[in-house]
This record gives sequence, C-alpha cells and structure tokens, in this order.
Amino acid sequence: MTAYAYPCVIEPDGDGGFLAVFPDVPEAITGGRGRSEAAAMAEDALATALAGYARAKRPIPAPRAPAPGQVLVAVPPVAAAKLAPSAPSDET
Repeated sequence: MTAYAYPCVIEPDGDGGFLAVFPDVPEAITGGRGRSEAAAMAEDALATALAGYARAKRPIPAPRAPAPGQVLVAVPPVAAAKLAPSAPSDET
C-alpha cells in the first residue's frame, strides 16, 4: 500500500494563526491557531484533497522530497487504502 506522504509548509498566516499548504497538492489548504493544530488539520486536508483527485479520476500527484523547513504529512491508513487504486503518478 502506498503511504501518501507529502511535504507540507506550515507558516504564520498573519492573523496570529498558522497556515498549512502542500506544494504538490495545491487543493490541500488548512490552518490552525498554533503550529501543532495546523499540522493535525493538514492530515485531513491532504486526505480530502487526494480523495477529490480520485473521485474526479485525476492522477494523484507524486510527492517530492521535503525541502528544508517542510514537514512530511501522511494521510491516515484507512484513507490511504481507499486511495490505493489511484496510486500517485508522475503526471502533473
């Protein structure tokens, strides 16, 4: 089974909270009051965005290696199992 782990950028949003975005999955955007809350929300945002790719029969983008300052976020195992038929591709 594919892990579906993608690099995530978590940074201050200018309003006192934190924004989490995924360079490889631009549809996955979320945030939180603190860095740890934004990271926790990022997992769900990533799973939701990748499920949208699968429903639309769009190729799931292949994750690149994390750059300095990025964190690796993986979708929960149950969500990864549902995505398995739509394995990541190198098409973008």
